[in-house]
Amino acid sequence: MLFCGSEKTLPRHNVGPQVRDYYLMHLVLSGKGQFLCMGQKYELREGESFFIFPGELIRYMADEKDPWHYRWIGFYGDGAERILATLRLSPQQPIARPNSSKRAAVLLRKIERSLSVAEPGMDLHIGGLMRMLLAHFAMDDVNPAKEEMGRTSLIEQQVASTIRWLTVHYSQPISMEQISHSLGYDRTYLSKMFKQRTGMPPTRFLTKIRLERAKILLKQQRLTVEQIAASVGISDPFYFSKQFKKWYGVPPTQYRKESAIR
Repeated sequence: MLFCGSEKTLPRHNVGPQVRDYYLMHLVLSGKGQFLCMGQKYELREGESFFIFPGELIRYMADEKDPWHYRWIGFYGDGAERILATLRLSPQQPIARPNSSKRAAVLLRKIERSLSVAEPGMDLHIGGLMRMLLAHFAMDDVNPAKEEMGRTSLIEQQVASTIRWLTVHYSQPISMEQISHSLGYDRTYLSKMFKQRTGMPPTRFLTKIRLERAKILLKQQRLTVEQIAASVGISDPFYFSKQFKKWYGVPPTQYRKESAIR
């Protein structure tokens, strides 16, 4: 578990488009809003949840008249994808409803309090609470869109596998030829279908993953800009700084200073 929190958003409060390198679950306590993932738009309201998967380009926004209030939890781990898959949750089907949203909200509050306690065994305690939380999504009838899962197109599956591959290998030198060869797709076909679903070619999506990760590392003062560039797979620190400013409007050093002030 990484963090847990809650927010009562303002009307039309918007997050993204962005890519995370961890899992993030939101439980809507009240109000409503929209969640966009893999070119699909989902309308959510009280009692429903949406899951963000690593490497997915997402965006979500509160309703103009009835903005949502939600709780969230961020997590990662080797077993996370497997556990979510058993719950029939994936980038193609990121929406679910727990069989008891009130109980799920209580568990999220307990996890949030526990994360601030530094005691022996607390990690095990929090892990147990998290499993209890996910168990509320295990019922056969809790997924409001489960009938759509069987209709996932082959293209969406291929795009999802490409995104997962990029998320795992982003720190390595990667070319378009290597991406297509590793995944067994024709280069032209891969670029076309990927851009059709995400709005950008794989190489640009890779840059976004790298720079999102760099933003996190820049908040850790122990790494230099050169070290961060190398950590996210960009060997030239000058090119890294140029791309970072192009995407975010400020160079990495300025972003680090502003983040420290906040």
